[in-house]
Amino acid sequence: MDDQVVIIVVVVVVVVVVVVVVVVVVVVVVVVVVVVVVVVVVVVTVIIVVVVVVVLAVFEEFAKKSRGNISSRR
Repeated sequence: MDDQVVIIVVVVVVVVVVVVVVVVVVVVVVVVVVVVVVVVVVVVTVIIVVVVVVVLAVFEEFAKKSRGNISSRR
């Protein structure tokens, strides 16, 4: 009878440890995925903002030049 109790306790302890390890691994993976997604979103947002600013600056310079050319022609 004592042997069975020891075996049951060992099995329960092993199962609990395995479940805890699996939960910790899943939580770590989820946190890493969330951090990666946030970093990607921030990087993409920064790239989009930089591209928009550069395009607007280039367009503004082009508009100034074309306006200057038109006024100089007159």
